[in-house]
Amino acid sequence: MNKPKALLRSAGALFLALVAFAATAQQYPARQVTLVVPFTAGSGVDVPARIAAEYLGRALGQSFVIDNKTGAAGTIASAYVASATADGYTLLVNSSAHALYPSLYKGLKFDPAKDLVPVAPIAEVPLVLVASPESGWRTVKDMVAFAKANPGKLNYGSAGKATTSHVSFERLRAAAQITGVHVPFKGTPQAIAEVMAGRVHVAYTTISAAAAGIQANRLIPLAMGGSKRSPSLPNVPTSVEAGFPNSDYTVWVAILAPAHTPAAIIERLSFETSRVLGTPEARERIAKAGLEPMSMTFAQFQTAVRGEFTSNEAVVKAAGIEAE
Repeated sequence: MNKPKALLRSAGALFLALVAFAATAQQYPARQVTLVVPFTAGSGVDVPARIAAEYLGRALGQSFVIDNKTGAAGTIASAYVASATADGYTLLVNSSAHALYPSLYKGLKFDPAKDLVPVAPIAEVPLVLVASPESGWRTVKDMVAFAKANPGKLNYGSAGKATTSHVSFERLRAAAQITGVHVPFKGTPQAIAEVMAGRVHVAYTTISAAAAGIQANRLIPLAMGGSKRSPSLPNVPTSVEAGFPNSDYTVWVAILAPAHTPAAIIERLSFETSRVLGTPEARERIAKAGLEPMSMTFAQFQTAVRGEFTSNEAVVKAAGIEAE
């Protein structure tokens, strides 16, 4: 074969592919986009999903609508989107619980790490470790000192087995090298009520859920669970700042897409989500919802989520949390 002609053909094919790639991105979205949310309206995942839907719809000129498909800790909605047509018109909004699924559930009808692509974070959900005033604790080191002096007597609540509040404490417990008894509840309100009553020593919870109790001095904030302090509680250090490396856990809410969604669409979604949610107006809306803005490139977010699959598996195994 004539080498120059072969090179020209290759160059031409590459050019056409690039043109098609750009055209796909520019034309998307050409119709309504559905954001499937695994939890009920008003939940911690639904609220940021609706904020994202509003701003993306306004910016891209098409409706982004919410479809709440609840059940099975979010895996029903995830399986639905994983099997949807990979064209960018059916997307998932889920929390960092997504990266816990392989460690917790046997017989899933989809592979969370392979069948869904992390596209872009919407917001971070800051968790704070709270204790009852009756404990006398003012810092996380006070709690750790009690646990070490009284092996096995510390009890810690959560919004349920294997929830982000549970996993957050397991990370801290491992970092502090303490033992305790996990007390799972059916949700955050029950866990907070038991801490305020002094029947449970501590629990990780969202700032928005704990705000009233903290303001009334019925809950004492000991540490933030994420990688940074919260503007809402600027004097509360992170657990890492308190002296416990690798105890932090960033709880995110993000958009995910079916695997094999065209790269041009993934990249546009990632870019536009970061752009529209980075405006002062959107950041203020996110903050008022008790959340914190969170921005990453597509590559950064993919790397972060891949790391979570591995680290979560280690935490679940070390904590003895049995897969269901």
